[in-house]
Amino acid sequence: MDDVLKKLAIAASISSLTLISGCDLFDDDDTTSEDDPVTVTGDVVQGPVSGATVCADKHTTTYPIGNGICDSGERSTTTASDGSFDDLIIPDGYGEYTLISSGGVDTISGKAALPMRAPAGVDRITPVTTLVASISDSTEREALIEKLEEATGGDYDADPSDAAADADLVLLTKSVEQTLRAVDE
Repeated sequence: MDDVLKKLAIAASISSLTLISGCDLFDDDDTTSEDDPVTVTGDVVQGPVSGATVCADKHTTTYPIGNGICDSGERSTTTASDGSFDDLIIPDGYGEYTLISSGGVDTISGKAALPMRAPAGVDRITPVTTLVASISDSTEREALIEKLEEATGGDYDADPSDAAADADLVLLTKSVEQTLRAVDE
């Protein structure tokens, strides 16, 4: 019987430690641990967007898909002249987020880039990913992605400025871009 009690005590201790380690009891400044950070890489493409700020917009109960703004304390980086970024570091425990791009210049048109979004896990921020990221219900978002991929013959987040891009994707991207620009103005 003593062995059974010892095993239960050990199991209870392990369970308690697991619960306590899941809580942030000793964090005074509400920051997250950077034990296992993830580096996010990608591109911002309207045409390639140079000089855009890209951030990981945290999801909250008030803003389930982020608030669309790169707030202080949210991780961010800036795109290179070809629209790429490879140094957005997301710390372990950061939580759900949406990628946000703001500012910068569309290097093909020379115009100011639109503010755009992309769901976490997508490699490219485009007008089409902005449409997808605006849907908070995951079932509806997945249904839209499926329809977009059927309509464009593949990846909805492909680079529309690539010479080999599917013509339907380019048309869709430009339509969404024009709509976003009209809303932005």
